[in-house]
Amino acid sequence: MVQAGVKPNAITFISLLTGCSHFVLVEEGLKYFYSMEKTYGIVPRAGHYSCIIDLLGRAGRLEEAEDFINSMPMQPNAFGWCPFLGACTIHGDKEGHIYWQRRN
Repeated sequence: MVQAGVKPNAITFISLLTGCSHFVLVEEGLKYFYSMEKTYGIVPRAGHYSCIIDLLGRAGRLEEAEDFINSMPMQPNAFGWCPFLGACTIHGDKEGHIYWQRRN
């Protein structure tokens, strides 16, 4: 796409990050996420953050996902917590559920 001279937009990155998440391409997904603003001038939105939380969660990197949630420039909502809690369930981490209960 970029080689053809077509500039990606916010929706392009949602698709790209979702693909990285489903194939558990952690390093690639993080690279694309951090290039959004730096390279393309696209400010990540809640959906982009959700994709990264899902990506980290699917990879079993729950602590990193939690740190990512806590560092977000906006308050996490269902877009952030649902993929995190889903990953906690998949990976058998009951503390993620306890963490959720403490916050709410």
